Amino acid sequence: MRLRRIRSILFQVTALFILTSVLAVTAVLLQSTILRMQSLQTLADEIRQSEATLFKKTAQVARERMAHYAYAADPGQSSVWQLRGRRSPVSAIKSENQRRIEIVIGPIYERLNEQNTISTLAIISPEGQALFAFGAPSREEQAYAESEASYELTSFPDFTLSQSNLTNQLESGYAVFAGQLQHFVVFPIFSNAKVMAYIYYGVNFQTLKKAFEVESGSTVWRENASHIILDDYVLAALQQASLESFESTIFTFEDDTYVLGRYISTTEANQDESFLFVKDISRSFESSRQFQIATLLGLIMLLILFGYMVFFILRRRLRPLGGAIDVLRDLSNGDLNSKVDYTRDDEIGRISKAIDVFRGKLVNFNAMNNEARRQRMKQQEEVLLQTTALVALLPIERREALDNTIKSIDKKIAISLESQRDEAFTIGDNSVSELFSSSFSLLSSELAEQYRVLDDKVRHRTIELEKKSEEIARALNQNETLLLNILPRSIAERMKNNERTIADEFADSSILFADIVGFTQIAEKLGPSNLVNMLNGLFTEFDALSDQLGLEKIKTIGDSYMVAGGVPLSAKDHCVRIAKMALMMQKLVAEQPLYDGKRIRLRVGLHTGPVIAGVIGKRKFAYDLWGDAVNVAARMESHGLPEKIHVSQAMEERLNEAFFLSYRDTIEVKGKGSMATYWLEGER
Repeated sequence: MRLRRIRSILFQVTALFILTSVLAVTAVLLQSTILRMQSLQTLADEIRQSEATLFKKTAQVARERMAHYAYAADPGQSSVWQLRGRRSPVSAIKSENQRRIEIVIGPIYERLNEQNTISTLAIISPEGQALFAFGAPSREEQAYAESEASYELTSFPDFTLSQSNLTNQLESGYAVFAGQLQHFVVFPIFSNAKVMAYIYYGVNFQTLKKAFEVESGSTVWRENASHIILDDYVLAALQQASLESFESTIFTFEDDTYVLGRYISTTEANQDESFLFVKDISRSFESSRQFQIATLLGLIMLLILFGYMVFFILRRRLRPLGGAIDVLRDLSNGDLNSKVDYTRDDEIGRISKAIDVFRGKLVNFNAMNNEARRQRMKQQEEVLLQTTALVALLPIERREALDNTIKSIDKKIAISLESQRDEAFTIGDNSVSELFSSSFSLLSSELAEQYRVLDDKVRHRTIELEKKSEEIARALNQNETLLLNILPRSIAERMKNNERTIADEFADSSILFADIVGFTQIAEKLGPSNLVNMLNGLFTEFDALSDQLGLEKIKTIGDSYMVAGGVPLSAKDHCVRIAKMALMMQKLVAEQPLYDGKRIRLRVGLHTGPVIAGVIGKRKFAYDLWGDAVNVAARMESHGLPEKIHVSQAMEERLNEAFFLSYRDTIEVKGKGSMATYWLEGER
């Protein structure tokens, strides 16, 4: 009943209306989403432009302040760079006496630094080389200093200014001084109408950053510099910037939404310096999202209301059609007395009238058909008698089933003749004819039955033999798979050829040892089941890496994993392959989830050299390696550090062209003495 209601015109039309409305609402929502994303991108562009303008204005204010003090150390006073006598900066610079320069120019720097006007004051030669530089020491240096000086003087610092900035006028720009990005001004000082030197004022990026963030309410960072960043959302912004190139974009971190903008400036050395602006727009983003949700809910409510109205109207208009359908159902079930009401003068009323006319003609046709059936039934009674005589010739076990069928048909024929009315019979016209045919079929099938039984026995036996053969083949394949899981394919083939002693010497091979740091503590907290699942998942990934790189897994002992390259099949690039696997293992471990709030860390050691490889034992045999190279590789792993790849000097010589390596130190290795070792950092 429920299925018929779903298939009715009323439900189909209502469903079509709802589907069309849903598609329309979806299109509207898609367009709304696109417009919202475009508006958010426009907002991001505007914020990036305004932040860049504000940052340039902040730098301009710092530049104007430094330019003002380029000619006067204090407001309202004449330029200190034009003083004469013992306190003359020009005389002090000309003397090239560091102590005198510190006495004369140091107070100038100290006053300007206390005002946050400059971070660095440097004396530049006409060739652009820094001669002397004043800069505030770090907090650590102040803590260990004997005096309480707020600045320090450096002779001949490693800084050169390009000639394009050394003119007879004040110039400005960005430069990297002592590892710090600075906004600077540089101006000449004269002696005898000639440029004697240049004075460099520089203010650190951190000072500009603080002033900018106070004004803008957002934050700014150098993209290509290392920082100690405490805010997680800034780390997320730097990661986003490293993944794609953009001027402005929007990203989401946790429950907040931010605008990330990029502003690029050029230093005096013609190098691009990129600044990243990060601004929180969570309120604007959330209000936009709430508006879109409210719009969606309103459209859904309207859709439900309109769908109900369409359903209600259609149900009232199509109700008479349901009565016509009921009459047709009764006619199909043999009830010719059911009638339909066709008082309406529309399409549905005309359909009802046509159904009633059809019912009258069906009654007349059924009366004529029943009379013809009575005549055929009498003829079939005679056929039934002949069939009974044929059944008497069949074997007893088959004759009983047919006798019962004949009696049943004979009874139904008698009942049909007695209750004959103008409606459909309950038995078909050809029932007796089919019974007569089956009698001959049973007689001819007796001989075929014996052949069929014999054929079935042969076929069943053949199927059993085929199953046994398949089981034997499956067992052989399982044995082959288990053997290859224990031994390399070439070694397994040699064992199957009855080679009793398998021991090979390899003059050039590479070995990797890896160990999970803090495994005992992890095992105590995870429990047996979770510990086995963790190790199985991790070592399965390692196995896949060794297969991918054509390396040979040797064994696992507890939380240790051993892999070799160049055995049992030699390869010229086995050192490169095993180094790649070490890097991929560290990367895979770094991507593992936290266990009890702690991350799994791996310690890896690599070495290359000659080894002996072979199979030992008759029961639970294994393919293993021996030799001094194996011991050194194990020492590299045990003397390494977590999340590091420790390699010997022999391995470093094989990898230095294709990988980045850094010198660690000379360490004492048991049985080997002092050895120079290296860290494997990554591929070139």
